[in-house]
Amino acid sequence: MATACFLGHRFVYGNIENELNAVIEKLINEDYDKFLMGTHGAFDSLAIDACRRARVRHPNIKIEVIITSYHTIEKDKDFGFAPYRDVETVMYEIEDVYFKKQITVSNQKMIDNSDALVCYVDEKRTTGGAIKGFEYAKKSGKEIINLYSI
Repeated sequence: MATACFLGHRFVYGNIENELNAVIEKLINEDYDKFLMGTHGAFDSLAIDACRRARVRHPNIKIEVIITSYHTIEKDKDFGFAPYRDVETVMYEIEDVYFKKQITVSNQKMIDNSDALVCYVDEKRTTGGAIKGFEYAKKSGKEIINLYSI
């Protein structure tokens, strides 16, 4: 079994929902059964929604949401993190990392724990967490599926 992670820009321009659904279905058919994503932008929201839809057809897939800060998520004492009651939540040990770099470090750890990266990244950009994660995945030799260029 294999793991894929998702990362992308904070804003998504255009409708990529069908492409995202198709990529997830393709990965599941290739024995991917675990999907990791963050919580900080439109692409993350699209990814978790698409994985939830896929889980209806494939109930054995695992969805993990990577949280970078307890302060950004409302804690529900009975159900865990309110928007993520139906998925696993993980927080990497990054509290010693300067707060402006926590998302970047968290993305790198997510990539390290994955076999493939599904992303929405404008490769012409030179700054930002998404492009840094994309470049890190390239250097790590990960399979990359970039929905920005589809």
